[in-house]
Amino acid sequence: MADSAAALIPAEPWCRVQIGSLLVEDMKLDDTLDLLIESHQVDIAGFVLKLAVASGYVDIVEILPGEIIDSCRWEMFTARQIAAQNPEDAPRELWQITALAQGVSGTKVPLCFGFGRPATLARLVLSSTHLSLVPDTTAAIFLYWESCRDNVISDREGASILVSDTVIDQFPAAFETECDRFPTRCGTPQECISPRAADPPRRLVEFHNGGVEFRFRLDGPAADSPSVAD
Repeated sequence: MADSAAALIPAEPWCRVQIGSLLVEDMKLDDTLDLLIESHQVDIAGFVLKLAVASGYVDIVEILPGEIIDSCRWEMFTARQIAAQNPEDAPRELWQITALAQGVSGTKVPLCFGFGRPATLARLVLSSTHLSLVPDTTAAIFLYWESCRDNVISDREGASILVSDTVIDQFPAAFETECDRFPTRCGTPQECISPRAADPPRRLVEFHNGGVEFRFRLDGPAADSPSVAD
């Protein structure tokens, strides 16, 4: 039995970053959405993530630090809305999240780098209160790449940069881009992986995009049932 269980664990390092999903049944969105990370044989010590919203039915109001940042006492966390490099072709909203477990000075030592289970990196505060009516629809929240510095993760030693291996959508893509060239929502283009680099980025990250599903119920969600999926 032990051998069978061990066979299910991948031998190679990997990392999964997932934007959660919400189900809204009363057409009024005022909730938080988790941004989760899970890794195997990799201690995560920093990241830069760029999130995008193309739909007009959802606003990201702010982004709060998750349990890894708070409980492990990471040194730095910033999240801010940013302008696109090419506004005419960009999603409606762009946000950048940057976090670092330990600064360059090394004076503040983090308590941990994860919990050996899926845990939150950040919590997205979402709203649709600016709208009086929302139809049955979905609004994707997805990773977005404008340069080789977007959506990268560093390990504990700081020697390796982890980038996308795959990008998976939960909802149909309402914002199309070309793949393997910037800007894109398909993942890190090959131009960022130089074969001549001494320690090139490693494609170990599986990104999962998420978002919000609006599905109207006449009576709204039950009082004792949260409107959260996944």
